[in-house]
Amino acid sequence: LYVIQGKLNHSIEPDGERRAIEELQSAMISTYYHHGHIYKFPADEEFFVQTIEIDRKKFQAHIEYHLEEMPYYFYKIFADIEGVNPLFFKSNYSLDISRIIYEIESFPKNGFIRINFLGAKSLEILSAMLSQYEDDQVQDAEQNILRKSEVKRIHNIANHIDENYASFKNIDELASQFGLSKGKIQQGFQLQYQKTVNEYLVNIRLNQAIRLLQEGDKNISEIVYAVGLSSRSYFSKIFKERFKISPSAYLKSLE
Repeated sequence: LYVIQGKLNHSIEPDGERRAIEELQSAMISTYYHHGHIYKFPADEEFFVQTIEIDRKKFQAHIEYHLEEMPYYFYKIFADIEGVNPLFFKSNYSLDISRIIYEIESFPKNGFIRINFLGAKSLEILSAMLSQYEDDQVQDAEQNILRKSEVKRIHNIANHIDENYASFKNIDELASQFGLSKGKIQQGFQLQYQKTVNEYLVNIRLNQAIRLLQEGDKNISEIVYAVGLSSRSYFSKIFKERFKISPSAYLKSLE
C-alpha cells in the first residue's frame, strides 16, 4: 500500500486493531488466509492510494529465485504462500515511491505498452518497499534510506543554506550540525530538489547575484564577495552557464 494523499486505517478484522497509514507512507501487509483487508478513510477528505497485490505462489515462479537463498526476513514473507504468518510493516517515508507513482500517472501510452510499463513499475515499487524493509532490519547507524524525521532535516538544511549562502563552507559542516551523514544529505537533496547540495547552493547564489545586479548598488567584484565566492572568473563561468550571458553584459543591458 502507498498513500499518496490523505490517510487511512487498516485492519484485518472488523473489531481488530486499526493501524494508521499517513500521507507518503507505504505499508507491506499480509493477512491470515481466511481474513481480508478492511480500510477506513476519513469522511469528506480527499485521498489517493495505490496498491499492489501479490499472489506469492505465482510470484515464486515469476521471480525465478531460490527462496532458500533469500535472507530470512524475506524468506518468511515470500515462502508463506498459505498466509499463516500475518505481516504489517509500515515505512517511515518514501519520496522514491512517490516519484515512481508519478511516472505511472504521467505515462502517455496505452494498451500493451502501458501493461508492460505498469508491470515493470510495480516491481520497482516493490523493490523500493523491500529495500525499506531490509533497511529497518539493521541498526540506525547502518541505515541508508531517509526517514520522515530526516526528510524534515533536509528541509531545515535547505533553509539554512538559503539564509547562510554567503558563509557556507562545505557539506561536512552540514553533516555535523544537523546530524545526518553526507550520503543521506545528498540523497535527500536529489529527491527533494533534484539537485546536489552544491547545485542547490550555486542556484541560490546566482539568484542573489541577479537581485544585487538589478539593485545596482554594487559592482561585480563586490557581488562576487557578497554571495560567498572568491573567484570572479568562476562566478562569470557559472553565471553564463545559467543565464546565457556574462555578468558584465547583463549589467550593461540593465544600464
